[in-house]
Amino acid sequence: MTKIFIMGAAGRMCIEATRDLVNTSDFDKFLLADIDEQKLKDLERELNDKRVHTLKIDASDEDKVAEAIKGYDFVMNGLAYDRAEPTVKAILRCKIPAADLDSGLWQYNEDFKKAGILYANGIGMTPGVTDIMARYGVDQCDKVEEIYVYWASFRPIAISPGLVLTSFGEIDPEEKRRAYYENGKYHPQPPLKESKAVEFEPPYGKLDVYYVPHSETFTLSKLVPGVKRVKTMGTWPPADMEVLKQLVDFGIFEQKTIKHKGQNFNTLELLGDMLSQLPGGTRTPLWGYALRVEVVGERKGRKVEYVLTTSHPPSDEWGGTRAYAKNVAIPLSIGTQLIMKGKTKVNSGYCSAYEIYDPMEFFTELKKRGIIIHERVHEYRRLD
Repeated sequence: MTKIFIMGAAGRMCIEATRDLVNTSDFDKFLLADIDEQKLKDLERELNDKRVHTLKIDASDEDKVAEAIKGYDFVMNGLAYDRAEPTVKAILRCKIPAADLDSGLWQYNEDFKKAGILYANGIGMTPGVTDIMARYGVDQCDKVEEIYVYWASFRPIAISPGLVLTSFGEIDPEEKRRAYYENGKYHPQPPLKESKAVEFEPPYGKLDVYYVPHSETFTLSKLVPGVKRVKTMGTWPPADMEVLKQLVDFGIFEQKTIKHKGQNFNTLELLGDMLSQLPGGTRTPLWGYALRVEVVGERKGRKVEYVLTTSHPPSDEWGGTRAYAKNVAIPLSIGTQLIMKGKTKVNSGYCSAYEIYDPMEFFTELKKRGIIIHERVHEYRRLD
């Protein structure tokens, strides 16, 4: 009997991974764990599958998490990055393979290697699918010089507490990981100052993207031999970007607390609560995700550029507001299933999607769900 434990199963993002995993896999038991008991009951009713069971749990308690996951064959960890660590530590204690959307806890790599357990970190769209797209391009080249990762995330700033933190974290002027890699060095960049116009698949089209502190810059620069330049840039809907630019310019990150009616409040927490209650913070006309990854190198003595992009069904045909979360979370379900089938390049460690999966196997599974990978190849040679 194969048993899967899903932490944060009813969360705004993970719920789509839960749905996909239950509906597309043949595992024998799923334990859906979350702190929101009502959401668990609603999801259990929706799935209507006798293999599904539920558990209310506080994921901040490592000991309780360790006790709950004992005896399970795999843990799919859908918690936001700021709440994932107790579960990661419990998984390590219990020596259970696992995957998540992006906890970013690379300090546990050696511990997982010693334990002989594979923990797949960042199996979402970015990181995740972007890493696998980069791996595909790298595998086509004899030599790689440059990698560019671009994304367009179409969701409002404040649709969930975790995503509010993500948005603010990525534009924090003190964030040193907002950098590009060039010739052996990382170059930190200020938020939302330098942009580049990038063409995505319809309906997204040409958009300005900005430097972001995503892990691809650091993982790819370390994992791809000889690469000279790696850049990761992204954007949210244009209206949201204008708001974020103004917040940075108005000094929202300089003022840590704000007074209101004689009381002190954390500035970002107060702003996040406000945005989550305003129409502009929770609505957008287009929901979804678009990726573009460019790998520049040499093949058979000629300079080549592999450009990979993604597309998905129109949001009004793909669940409306669910279209964004489907893009983010369905890869986690796919990654979980491939690991359970033994289709991995590595078997232990805290690893990125670049290291773990065969690109074509992953792309095939994405296509089954409606997420399509497009390839363009540019070859350069002298016409002597």
